[in-house]
Amino acid sequence: MANKLPNEPVAFICMRDGDPGRRIASSKKIKCRRCESLVWITPATLARVRAFDHVYCMQCAAAIAEERNAKFTVAPPTPQQLAEIAEAISK
Repeated sequence: MANKLPNEPVAFICMRDGDPGRRIASSKKIKCRRCESLVWITPATLARVRAFDHVYCMQCAAAIAEERNAKFTVAPPTPQQLAEIAEAISK
């Protein structure tokens, strides 16, 4: 399987609702694990999140990385996630 995730929790980093930038069509809003702000998560990303993984807004992910000296695993994008991004940028 391409971009197989490790057997440990990984961080998925998403844009907060209201942040500037393009939103992927059909994205859903869920809560950041740390601050509980609503974040946009794409269908391809949501399909990868396992029960023990973490979804953070970009601001919390940056703060956690600084606190922990970036000692957490960030999930790499899949071809499906990259396709969603490419489609959003082309509009």
